[in-house]
Amino acid sequence: MIHLAPTAMETLLGGKLQGKDGEGTTSDLLGSAEIVGIYFSAHWCGPCRGFTPRLVDTYNTLRQDGKKIEIVFVSSDRDQTAFDSYYKDMPWLALPYAERDMKAKLSKKFKVRGIPSLIFLDREGNIVAKDGRGKVMGDPKGEHFPWTPKPVNELLGDTFLTPEGNTVGAEAIKDKYIGLYFSAHWCPPCKKFTPEFAKTYSSMKDRGVDNFEVIFISSDQDAESFNEYRKEMPWPALPFEDRREEKEALSERFEVSGIPTLVILGPGDDRPVVNADGRQAVSSDKDGTNFPWHPPLVPKLEDASSINDTTTVIVLAEGGSPDGASTLRKTLESVAETSKAAGGDVGFALAEPGDQLAERVRGITGRGTASEKVECICVDVQNGSYYVGPDSITAESINKFVEDIKSANINREKLQF
Repeated sequence: MIHLAPTAMETLLGGKLQGKDGEGTTSDLLGSAEIVGIYFSAHWCGPCRGFTPRLVDTYNTLRQDGKKIEIVFVSSDRDQTAFDSYYKDMPWLALPYAERDMKAKLSKKFKVRGIPSLIFLDREGNIVAKDGRGKVMGDPKGEHFPWTPKPVNELLGDTFLTPEGNTVGAEAIKDKYIGLYFSAHWCPPCKKFTPEFAKTYSSMKDRGVDNFEVIFISSDQDAESFNEYRKEMPWPALPFEDRREEKEALSERFEVSGIPTLVILGPGDDRPVVNADGRQAVSSDKDGTNFPWHPPLVPKLEDASSINDTTTVIVLAEGGSPDGASTLRKTLESVAETSKAAGGDVGFALAEPGDQLAERVRGITGRGTASEKVECICVDVQNGSYYVGPDSITAESINKFVEDIKSANINREKLQF
């Protein structure tokens, strides 16, 4: 018998989906769909009930126009009855309600923090649009379907404003690392970070670092505030008045939910993300010595900004010696490097002496106060849970710990928020 490898959608959604005529295989029900929307919603959610009919209209319009789109409803309803009542008014597919583990997996993968949430994917599972709800609301007839994002260089354009009010062209960023600095004059944390960042930038330029540029992406409320604020910055800015649409697209692309945000991108046409948390990287490296600020394999716990979104193995060694922490770091780095090469989705962090977040993590995991004893835990904030790791910290024990978590072969505890 020939066994075919699962498709990207089968890997993502499982082998079975629910259609209007009952369950069927994922591959059959998705058929020739080129765009698949993953729709996180629930009957109890008022905004969901308001958005669903609008999504139905757009879906029907696109299908009538011959567009190869399908949508899969992923329910946050509280029981099967509520799911059935809500789903009967939807013309698309659904993840079977009983697949609660798959629902949790999808919510975590796509970092769903509120509903309704709609993510559009291509048939290979690549994200086409993260803010599908916004795309549908802004283009209800689907005139711009499939809402494929423009390249970053195209969104940035070829004209930037210097602090002196002059213009420079795309040559200002060609073949360079760039930092997209989302900020605003009215924002107190921005006003604090901007002069610090400006010093780092100037120090780097003085040392001859010429393969780096920053572009200010303004969230100011008017052109006057924008013009006043950009004079405090030694780098160019995206023009304000005629680039608001591009600004919003860039904010969406890089999931900017608050400011200041600094995203470091690499050179080239595809502009790969080097570090999505450039602000933290710069704050920890005021001279820019570690440019281009590739994220460490094992950050300090207090710098592990991804802990809220990523299941993270944490070694608590803040009660020991710096030398002991250094040895533990090397062990964790070897595990993290192997995990990254294998496409692993688990993060790693180390609490060294003086770590400012360790006490909080100990509190929500019931680990007590710091001592010379090294402890290992794994925190899954999105699911409100944690796991207690091995007493002996070796590469082998950490790898087994991670595998036990993935295979549900270990007790899961509830975080004590």
